[in-house]
Amino acid sequence: MYCKNCGNKLKDNSNFCEVCGFKVKELTDTNTVINIDDDSLIKLYIGNNYNKIVSLKFSFPTFFFGPLYLLYRKQYLVSLAWTILIILLNVIIPSYSFILLTLFSLIFAYFFNEYYLIDVSKKIDDIRKNSTFKNTEELERIIRKKGGTTIVPFLVLLSILFIFAIILLYIKIINYFNSKVQPINNTIVDYDL
Repeated sequence: MYCKNCGNKLKDNSNFCEVCGFKVKELTDTNTVINIDDDSLIKLYIGNNYNKIVSLKFSFPTFFFGPLYLLYRKQYLVSLAWTILIILLNVIIPSYSFILLTLFSLIFAYFFNEYYLIDVSKKIDDIRKNSTFKNTEELERIIRKKGGTTIVPFLVLLSILFIFAIILLYIKIINYFNSKVQPINNTIVDYDL
């Protein structure tokens, strides 16, 4: 914690700043209600692109990147469900899967920002109910940690998809060459000279 008057780093249980003598008012009661508006907490939770998510109706990243973008936004279960849907549609009805997935992506991208804001509000309420924090700074730190974005699951899934695509391409190339190669007839031809 830092002094609000001079910025000096304070000891944990300080009542006064050692440098400037400013009285530090510290909230030590865990039952104290911290008055910070929900919009500020939502902005902290969302992080990057908060203004776009709040103001735009259509989510272009959701449409173009689908489950990968959901992983980036820490929407793990929804991303998993979408990935399973992609696999099922490609296995069950491969000829129509592209059309159905494009339609699904359009619809989901249209509703994603609204869904995401509702989900963020619920998560912030859960954090407030389930976390013990002493002051506003701790609450903000917890919300930043739980929210925001992450690149690691995005890169892991992208790597898996890339490897899967390479394997499928390899199988298609092998099948193509196997279908083009004609078996050589092993008959012996005897030439009389």
